[in-house]
Amino acid sequence: MTTPTVIQRVPLWTWIVGAAVLIPSILGFANKFLDLMIVAAGDEEGAFALTPIINYLLATAGFFCMLMWAVTQGAFHDINQPSRQMFQNELDLERRTAESLGPRA
Repeated sequence: MTTPTVIQRVPLWTWIVGAAVLIPSILGFANKFLDLMIVAAGDEEGAFALTPIINYLLATAGFFCMLMWAVTQGAFHDINQPSRQMFQNELDLERRTAESLGPRA
């Protein structure tokens, strides 16, 4: 059973809330990362903090690569398909159960 693809537009408030959360977060991270780079470049005692930041960046890059792989493989093409399939499976199970019980007298 093939269903037509429905493309939904993202509401404007979603973009506004996303920007209101992400822009300060990105700026805060960039500021702290810049401070860390300055400390690490000029002070050996501050260099210890580079290791966790590099680990976080590598982990983030790995998750970003997995996200891009999922997008290119079509994982987000039809996100409602699993719910429709579960509903169809439930209907099939109910039908089979009713058939196995036979006619009720």
